[in-house]
Amino acid sequence: MAISREKFNEVIIASDFDQLIGEVENIWFDCKSQPYQIELDSGKRELAKDISSFLNAQGGVILIGIKTKPSTIHFGDEIEEIRPFIQGLVNTSQYKDVIKSWIYPEADEIEVEWKPMKNDSKKGIVIIRMPAQKDAIKPFLITKTLDEKKRIEMFFGYAERKGDNSQPLSIIDLQKTLRSGFNYENKIKERFDGMEAILKQSTTKELFDLEKKNINDKVNARIEKTIEYDNMNQKKLIILSAYPKEVVSLKTIFSNVEGSIRESLEHPPVLRYAGWSLETLDQAKIIKGEMISVANGSRKIINLYRDATLVFAGLADAAFLSWGGSQNKLKIHSTALVEIVYNFVNFYDLVLRDCQKMPQELCIRVDLRNMHLDGIVNYLAPYHTQSYTQVFHDEDRDAPDNNYTISLDFKTENFNSEKIAFDILKEIYLWFGFSEEKIPYTKKENGLSIIDSSAISKLK
Repeated sequence: MAISREKFNEVIIASDFDQLIGEVENIWFDCKSQPYQIELDSGKRELAKDISSFLNAQGGVILIGIKTKPSTIHFGDEIEEIRPFIQGLVNTSQYKDVIKSWIYPEADEIEVEWKPMKNDSKKGIVIIRMPAQKDAIKPFLITKTLDEKKRIEMFFGYAERKGDNSQPLSIIDLQKTLRSGFNYENKIKERFDGMEAILKQSTTKELFDLEKKNINDKVNARIEKTIEYDNMNQKKLIILSAYPKEVVSLKTIFSNVEGSIRESLEHPPVLRYAGWSLETLDQAKIIKGEMISVANGSRKIINLYRDATLVFAGLADAAFLSWGGSQNKLKIHSTALVEIVYNFVNFYDLVLRDCQKMPQELCIRVDLRNMHLDGIVNYLAPYHTQSYTQVFHDEDRDAPDNNYTISLDFKTENFNSEKIAFDILKEIYLWFGFSEEKIPYTKKENGLSIIDSSAISKLK
């Protein structure tokens, strides 16, 4: 169970920081094992990036003096050890000065304090509190003016807290975002979304007529277009795509009404806190009247088209799907693989329910890309991540090829997310050389093998 803000504040007030061990970083709190090196510009910029990312989201807390490690069952880092230090190691006034001079506009009520440990008043940690800021004064930019003899130059950037880390925008995305206006969509997008949906209806038949010609080529093109995002096509990837095998249209893809599929994409269902899910914490963007798109930094992107084609792409490296292995190996996290496949299928059930007419049949496709990239091979082990075989590497299996693609057809009648997810994972495990009995978190129901989603939801 994730720690609540109320419990978190109680721990901070009591200085009983050991209670935080095992908690997972999230959108509102982050940990640093060592103080920022603010004697260097790089350290000042890092501090400004982290602070501004919280300010551009919903505020939060940074704790300095706490070591984290990758969680074995959650997506994100968990607190491993409290590393308090003496008060003189950090000058909180200098931190405040850096925040004030490196971030524009000036934020309200940021607090920086050194707080002693409950059982050792000579050592403590630094706490930076950033309250939620008014949308009217956002965005908060990272800024720095360099004043030399012959010129004055200003550098600036933008970062926003998403999930368990701070995500800086690329210069291209920053320029686009500033051009369109940060607050414009927040204030009037609902009014324009309704108008846009009506205007786009006139082109629906033409779009569908074109898309009928070759559905496979269309899906291939959409996958390739999706993974152009942030040069993902040059990295290790898992790609999940789903599409109906007949012409359909989504009802609420361009709408912001409560319960719309657009709202569901922005807040997809999850099995548990800090698991491997479709969550991006992003606001869906309408692209050319053809689709909506959300992304989480450079680790995952999801595109949903008006004809109910769904494409998810996530990194298959240590940033999302895999762990570090040996020098030339990268272990696919078995819990992550099962959970993301189930969550994808479960979300597509919502997509189908938003169709103007329910299609009779759909296709779900899995692509694994660049499994041998740069001589580093992804491998898979059977059962769950804490099983004997995974700990002792008795049955590890390397990806047999660099790339893998499988497409499976399913009837929409009596759609069963747990059964469909199992059938997909069975093919992936077979590719790696495992029988279906090696898939973790499964059970039998009415004689059928399915994914046991309740077992995943109970992981802590």
